Amino acid sequence: MIARAHRARDAGDYGRAAVLYEEALRIKPDDAAIHVQCGHMFKEAGELADAEHHYLEAHRLMPNDADLALQFGHFYKVAGQLSRSADAYRRALELEPYWEEPARELERIRQ
Repeated sequence: MIARAHRARDAGDYGRAAVLYEEALRIKPDDAAIHVQCGHMFKEAGELADAEHHYLEAHRLMPNDADLALQFGHFYKVAGQLSRSADAYRRALELEPYWEEPARELERIRQ
C-alpha cells in the first residue's frame, strides 16, 4: 500500500496518493510519518482541510518534531495564513535553533 502511494506521489498523482496513504492509515492509524505524507498529498491536491487534519494528527503523535513544525509553516503559508505560518516557523526554530530553512522562511514572511 505504501509503495503504491509513493509511486502515485512520485508520478504527481497527489489525490490518488492521499487516498492510498489514508488506506494505509486504516492499518496503522498512529503512524505519524504516514499522516505527514498524507497531509503533503492533500496539500498538493488543494484539499487543505484534509491536509490540516493529517498534519494535526501527526502533531498529536510527535508534538516536538522540528520538521513537522516546518511543514506546518509551509502549509499555513500555502493556505494564506501568514501569522500561523510565522508561528510554526518560530516553533521549528525553538526546537532546532540553528536551522537555516525556517529562519529563511520566517524572514521571507516578514518582507
